[in-house]
Amino acid sequence: MASPAELALILWHRGDKGRLLTAELSSRYGSDDENSNAKVASRARRFFEELQEADWALPESHTKTQYMYRA
Repeated sequence: MASPAELALILWHRGDKGRLLTAELSSRYGSDDENSNAKVASRARRFFEELQEADWALPESHTKTQYMYRA
């Protein structure tokens, strides 16, 4: 049986109807004993690498923390 995985997309914007400032995507996966095998880890890495190839992705841009807090 496959272990559950979670994805979260967080959108940061100004006020209730303000323009979108930045977004972040995070994931969590693993088994009940918190030991994920190499195959699962490899697939997760491949997913994020391929996601960065999307037309709308800007992997060279600032991180959410850098953008929001000017770090």
